[in-house]
Amino acid sequence: MTNLEYLKFAIKVGYLNKLKWYYSVFTIQEGDTEYTKYNSERYTVKVDDTYIPITNVNTDRPLLSMTEPMVLKAGIDDDLVSNLKVGSTIDTTVGRCIYNKLISDIFGTKIPYINEQTSVKYLEKVIAESIHKSTGAVTDITIPEYKRYVTLLGFLQSLSRITTVSATPKSLTPPEGLEAFKKQLINDFDTKYGIEWRRDRTIILQYDKALKEFDNEWVKGEANDGFLVSGKVKNIARGKMYLGFGAEEGFDTTGNEVNLVTESLLDGYPVNDKEKLSVMYNSSRAGSYDRGHETQKGGAAAKDMLRATSSTSVTDGDCGSQEGKVILVTPEVINALTGRYILVNGSTKPIGDPKQYIGQRITVRSPLGCKTKGNKFCSRCIGDIMFNYGSISLAITGLSGVLLNISMQSMHGKVASSTKLNFIDDIV
Repeated sequence: MTNLEYLKFAIKVGYLNKLKWYYSVFTIQEGDTEYTKYNSERYTVKVDDTYIPITNVNTDRPLLSMTEPMVLKAGIDDDLVSNLKVGSTIDTTVGRCIYNKLISDIFGTKIPYINEQTSVKYLEKVIAESIHKSTGAVTDITIPEYKRYVTLLGFLQSLSRITTVSATPKSLTPPEGLEAFKKQLINDFDTKYGIEWRRDRTIILQYDKALKEFDNEWVKGEANDGFLVSGKVKNIARGKMYLGFGAEEGFDTTGNEVNLVTESLLDGYPVNDKEKLSVMYNSSRAGSYDRGHETQKGGAAAKDMLRATSSTSVTDGDCGSQEGKVILVTPEVINALTGRYILVNGSTKPIGDPKQYIGQRITVRSPLGCKTKGNKFCSRCIGDIMFNYGSISLAITGLSGVLLNISMQSMHGKVASSTKLNFIDDIV
């Protein structure tokens, strides 16, 4: 029996709901377990009342790995995972197979097989769309099913100790050859732009980009690349630790004072260069100040919004307004259009799936044009999602979180980037 054949047996007999089973087969055990035994070379696994040897895996590694490749065929493996697309053959992994099995046990075929790195945020979006019946993307999901899904998330969280690789040798070290690469890169920029490029933020961004690309190649393929080594860790923490401290704003919010610190924290503080030292110190001081003092602005804004909207409500119906807001639909705004209504030749109709309008300019019914009397808005102008709140106070106070996050992010560092501006699309 191979380890993948054993996995299929384990799925059929319901081992996926047993936490002890995961620790038995996804970690290297010091002794025999309820599910496995091993000698100096081979694992043996319990199948019914008999122990059968595993022929393709030695005991110098776990019996199973979440990233191990496997193939599932619809019509043959439907008893393992029921959400396979009819007639499909899927090259997948052990982890994705288990994840989809647990999901399909709750939702059946309502959520198709997910064969890519995913997140709770993505799945929550799919489920929310189904419950609100706003896009019709999947068959409607029931509240009892959602409750079972929440319970499943708690179970999956308990597996993080054996499924999440928190550190690898490369993720804990700077790239090989970094010192020579950085020296050559600085020389190239000095030759091309002159020494004053260190005070030009747009050129500094090019320099940072080259360093990060060099570092990304170093951690590429690591078990935690794209997961724990991602986002702030990859774009901020690793840069400061190994590549160079960068050009932090500190207390200067105008962008006029720019001074690049090419040394990293691993190099130590540049004690002989007071200008660079002040950049590093002020970065920490400004972040601490913003988190401790400036976060009050978000709280104050929330209170102001709550007072201003506490008597405002939403009524079911259509005020008949022919006024709306013209919007160019892009992938960045489609989530905000869910549950909204548009004007088409003087008639109001639900948007449905906002993706169908990408690249088009549409006129969206807006609270700004609502004709409802008093402190009220109609459900067509404000949209179905806001209508479900009943009162807009709770939803609108969420806007204060933008102010709060700006101050909080200052504490953890900010990612600087540049983009090309198209005056026709972005201004006109």
